Amino acid sequence: MDIDRRPTCRYGPDRRLAWGAAVFAVLAVVAALTMTDPAGRLVAGLLAVVLGAYAFVGLKYSPCLVATSEGLRIHTLSVTTTLRWEEISSVRVDNATHLGIANRALELDFDERLVVLGRHALGTDPQEVCGVLRSFGAAPGKS
Repeated sequence: MDIDRRPTCRYGPDRRLAWGAAVFAVLAVVAALTMTDPAGRLVAGLLAVVLGAYAFVGLKYSPCLVATSEGLRIHTLSVTTTLRWEEISSVRVDNATHLGIANRALELDFDERLVVLGRHALGTDPQEVCGVLRSFGAAPGKS
């Protein structure tokens, strides 16, 4: 039997949060069905839809990034593709501040496209993921 010993790194949202959202979505549906107040039913129904969508995306698109020695697989709501390391133009971290809140995002540039993944989508610090991707062979980005 052949055992694949090549390194693989997977990054995605914390599935525990998605499962928690799914549980609360079910509870919100139950609340919406058992409430007699129309406004309460509306709020519980909207909450069920939002939590259900969050759970669906968190479970369906996880992991969103898989790095192997051959290349990178990206699986998000807008992009699903597998790339060889040569096809990726640059990998960089964008440090931005908006309304006084610091934010880091991993930027993957390929084929005239830009994929931006934040800490929540990756499940860890984008700076750490960038270092790992560069160790696999991704081209450093221009800051």
